[in-house]
Amino acid sequence: MKNINFAINPLLTVLLLLSFYSDSIAWDYGEHKEIGDKAFNSFSSWVINEKYFKEEREFLEFFRKAIGLEYSYTEKTYYFKQLSAKDNIITYGALNGLSGDHEQNPLALEEDLMYTRSTLNQIIALHNEYIKKFGTGAPSTEIMHYDIKFAWFAAVDLSHFYEYGVSYDDQLNDFEKEHLIKLLKPDYVEQVFSDLKKTNSLCKYVTLHSMAVYLAEIAGNTMAKDSLEAYKYLYYAFLYNAFADHFLEDSFSSGHLVVNRSIFTALINNRALHDFYCENGMEVINLNGEKWKQYGDRNFNKYHSEWEDKSSYLQIEYPPLTKNSERIIDAVTLSVSEVFQAFRTSMEEPNRKKIIERMPSGKILYYKFFIENFKALSLVPVPFGTDLLYYNVKSKNKKELQKTVESIPYRNYIRSRVANSLLVGLGGNFTKNSKGEYTSIIELRFNLGTNFYSFNYNYELEKKGTMDSWFGPTVSFQIGNTEMFKKKNDYTALKLGVNSIYDIWLSESRFFSVYDYLETGIQWDNGIARAVFTPSVGLQFGSLIGIKYYELPIWIRIPLELLLPLKLRFGADYVPTKKPDYHLIGEIDILF
Repeated sequence: MKNINFAINPLLTVLLLLSFYSDSIAWDYGEHKEIGDKAFNSFSSWVINEKYFKEEREFLEFFRKAIGLEYSYTEKTYYFKQLSAKDNIITYGALNGLSGDHEQNPLALEEDLMYTRSTLNQIIALHNEYIKKFGTGAPSTEIMHYDIKFAWFAAVDLSHFYEYGVSYDDQLNDFEKEHLIKLLKPDYVEQVFSDLKKTNSLCKYVTLHSMAVYLAEIAGNTMAKDSLEAYKYLYYAFLYNAFADHFLEDSFSSGHLVVNRSIFTALINNRALHDFYCENGMEVINLNGEKWKQYGDRNFNKYHSEWEDKSSYLQIEYPPLTKNSERIIDAVTLSVSEVFQAFRTSMEEPNRKKIIERMPSGKILYYKFFIENFKALSLVPVPFGTDLLYYNVKSKNKKELQKTVESIPYRNYIRSRVANSLLVGLGGNFTKNSKGEYTSIIELRFNLGTNFYSFNYNYELEKKGTMDSWFGPTVSFQIGNTEMFKKKNDYTALKLGVNSIYDIWLSESRFFSVYDYLETGIQWDNGIARAVFTPSVGLQFGSLIGIKYYELPIWIRIPLELLLPLKLRFGADYVPTKKPDYHLIGEIDILF
């Protein structure tokens, strides 16, 4: 294995740490682990029910010989003995949690687990400590003490997410058959996984699941000639499928369905949108015709005020697994089962074509092949932007379901509130300076997302008559002068503070906003530095008059905001020993 010297530009490091400071943007390790472990237990029950094995003891005997499986009575699930070290019991779910987040391919993952003192084993031990304390895994900040690459992986690997606004078939048609051929040779694995970072979670799942099925088929064909060789192929089939199922599980996380995937948007708004929708959930559907509210990371198997719509205490029930949780576990169970079925079918029918030979030659037909052959794809949320007319959806209510997948209501409005944003302010002072002149102001402002918010619906689950509030940090830099663009400025100021926005909804599509900044900092005036305190309050008119600026592309939005004063703010600079300077500033949203 090659040694890789890892170095990051200092500025990029700072940006990454800011962007991923509190948590990673995926199901937490403990959630992936729980899903995978429950699914593997479900798989073992299915195998016995389908009469592949008479009883659990026979199942374990086979898988002990084949892939080194043992049963843990403390974890109450099966684990891979050769990958485990002391208390770090590596179950199928543990592999799910590590795949993609902590290692970038199955072979690197296997190698790290085989070395007892590896950084990865130290991180697993850290995760386990937090899980014992009823957490979902270790915080990202602590993980980065062991491995700074964790933040880098989160920033550059786009394959944990859907491509927002891209149809189901287009996402699956991103598949490259050539990847399967290359993956048969370990020396190509790193290259293929580097390519797969650029794809989406659905495509990455079908690629790796196809590879797992392919390896299982080779194992089945080889069984009669050389069982040891067959077992090795079957072992790697399960290792690849554990990696694949990480991305299958990610496809159920609401925050993974809503982002525009790029490294740039990862630093601007992906994290904020991801967190908002993971916490608040969204309406989704699947090809089975089911419609439900899906939540995301740190919300697996969480109940959401189930008692609120009950008229009797006798109706309140809390089963061990929510319906949403069961759906995810069922999908992973189907995925694991297909790998074993591929092994048995190839063993019993040695002349049957392998999966790579059964795939269609035309790229446009991939999606149909995968949906027909991989049953988990009927359970995952259908991507927004999909036209259901071309899909076999098991529902008579196709028109109603189509509305759900057309777009996410208020997504861009929410993005404008929770994202890191860049604004430019243009204005001037009301009061004259000591020379009897008015000062013009140019302001550059960074609003650093939202730390606290209240997003509401009325009793009809509509916006009319509600108020949303958003609070977050802000940083601004001001230049003031009496003659615009002259070489020497009258003053400059750097300020830090809090940004608050209050949106009052008058209808489903119109609202007006009151916003304020409460800032303090330093003002440099003629070479003298003084403290400055600046409260200000503003109004945002755009939506009130029917202009949804947050829906407009940047090349239309900026000229429009220059022509129309959609955001106006009144404030005052309080500097010791000076009279207050009152100012009026118009703000232009550049990026969010």
